[in-house]
Amino acid sequence: MTLGLIIGILVSENINIVWPALLGFLAIVILAMELLWHRGSFKLIPWTGLATALLVVSLGVTIVKIQKPGFKKQHYSHSKDTKEQRPLKMALQITAVLKPSPFNQRFYANIIQLESRAVNGKILLNIANDPLKKSIYVDDVLLLFSKLDPISGPKNPHAFDYKKYLSRKRITHQVKSKPIAIRVLKAPKRTLLGWSYQLKTTLADQINQMQLTPSTKGFLKAFYLGDRNEIPERIKTNYKRAGVLHILALSGLHVGIFLMLLKFLFRPLLQHKKGKQIRSLLMVLCLWAFAILSGLSPSIVRAVSMFSLFAIAQGLNRQTNSINTLFISAFILLLINPNYCFDVGFQLSYLAVLGILIIKPKLDGFWTSKNKIIEFFNATLKVSLAAQIGIFPLLLYYFHQFPGLFLLANLLVLPLLIVSLYLGVFILALGVLDRSSQYLNVAFEELLNLMNTYVNWISKHEFFIFTNVPFDFFMLCSTYILLYLAWRFYNKKNYKNSLLLMMGITIFQSYKIHQLCFNPKKEFIVFYQIKKTVLGFRDGSYFQLHQKDAIKPTFLENYTSREGLINVSIQPLKKIYSIGNHKLLIVDSTAIYGFKNTPIDWVLLSNSPKLNLDDLIENLRPKYIIADGSNYTTYVERWKKTCLKYKIRFHDSALKGAFVFNIEPQGVKLGTKDF
Repeated sequence: MTLGLIIGILVSENINIVWPALLGFLAIVILAMELLWHRGSFKLIPWTGLATALLVVSLGVTIVKIQKPGFKKQHYSHSKDTKEQRPLKMALQITAVLKPSPFNQRFYANIIQLESRAVNGKILLNIANDPLKKSIYVDDVLLLFSKLDPISGPKNPHAFDYKKYLSRKRITHQVKSKPIAIRVLKAPKRTLLGWSYQLKTTLADQINQMQLTPSTKGFLKAFYLGDRNEIPERIKTNYKRAGVLHILALSGLHVGIFLMLLKFLFRPLLQHKKGKQIRSLLMVLCLWAFAILSGLSPSIVRAVSMFSLFAIAQGLNRQTNSINTLFISAFILLLINPNYCFDVGFQLSYLAVLGILIIKPKLDGFWTSKNKIIEFFNATLKVSLAAQIGIFPLLLYYFHQFPGLFLLANLLVLPLLIVSLYLGVFILALGVLDRSSQYLNVAFEELLNLMNTYVNWISKHEFFIFTNVPFDFFMLCSTYILLYLAWRFYNKKNYKNSLLLMMGITIFQSYKIHQLCFNPKKEFIVFYQIKKTVLGFRDGSYFQLHQKDAIKPTFLENYTSREGLINVSIQPLKKIYSIGNHKLLIVDSTAIYGFKNTPIDWVLLSNSPKLNLDDLIENLRPKYIIADGSNYTTYVERWKKTCLKYKIRFHDSALKGAFVFNIEPQGVKLGTKDF
């Protein structure tokens, strides 16, 4: 049923299904199920199962459609004022405080009033950094006068699509304002999110008052509040390279360790007649109290929901399958919010637990020890390996890197984390009671220092860190299919399973060889980069980047990894380029374009040249003019009007993103892509 729900969500995301067609399909499925159940024949059970699966798929399609931003008539997108490009009077209620950018404070908010009309709908709010540091909290109501701007998409190929990310949170517009133009009103009534944020802020202030180093305070906030902004970037990079970054992100690992502590603390209740049920109830309440304390972040809510179902199943003495319990929790969460299906954290957490449930029992058959200490480290390695097998295709697909020493890192880091988390609970409790213990603080800091030193040592072995790994969607799906075929072969070693496994490996290898050696794709790209001109030339698996300096742009790694490029070099910029049968001239701040004897087809304007574009057009007669991200906005607007007057095609990279020329063997096929 969960898989059917996921299929329905994916179908609704990629195919626009109209309501009459969906309702008609639902009516046919329900009628078929009624007829099949009425007959009640054993032979019809497979058809009944198919009808049930189709019903669940329809359910997935339906919940996505009804949760789309414009489904409700009260949504602000239906207002006539929204379509007018002018400032509007609006009232917003803050729902989440985000990590600030270098220039703005950022928030998620609900629009509760637009002009004089009551509306609803989520937006992204950007407030310029306030030198007075005026505090804005969850549930606060803000009155302001600003425009509703649509969220812009990525500017370069394979760059992070922030527009799609926000749309899956039902956010399609943003508002920008200055602090002086905002009036803040305190909410008359606090919501659960508001209470949670207030509690989290209070605890963060309490941590700030403790006699600890700034780094230690950052770890406490990461472990218990899910805020790792105060951990130094150097330390976070080391944890990422060692393959243990999940330790710094409040998620299922921390909830599982917390659940182990609760089981130990509530063990005396098992002496009571109803002790098992009482213990399960108390554990669930404590888990959700922890979720509220940490700010009800999506990752912690997912983890607490998952472990709550496991605790309830144990309390009810239900001998249920752990995998079924895992999928039940996923089913419930996807019903509430189908966009969890596209959340990387959701995918990683559930696949990690699924890997542990399926693979660890197989690993237990290899080797166990009667020594409890040895068996503890043995179990740690098995759990780490099983979880990593479950998620490593996703890690390669999303992050294009894989830490080869993850087992060695987890061998010591996980035990240290368990001790640190338990010790941190007592430090926080004593801090709240104003009875801080210097001995506990020193012990906690020494544990963190040991863990950081060990992770730093692991991260220095660069030979075992595989980065920039080309891994596309086909390889992701085929890798999981290979893992399934390998699991089948392990359970039943026969000719059929071995043949299927060999066929899967052959197909995977053939695809990879074709991608590396026979990729005929050729293209020329004018990338979007602020204050900089960056050109790219691709020939199959080889790529040249042309720019003034040798500093690689931040977008380059994503592009080369996604495209499977194995040889990347950086070259200095030239004045004229030959691209197929066409000539490209770069006109920079020197504004030199006097090439009368050389026919110029395309002109790239960079670094805001002070020129008379009319004169350039009269002299060169170009067919295309491109303005990259290094130009002033006012200049680009003036050039755009000039090109419109002469009926010359114009590409503004700041508006449309990177400009791509697809080169074919017979010549050049000119095509633009707005990313």
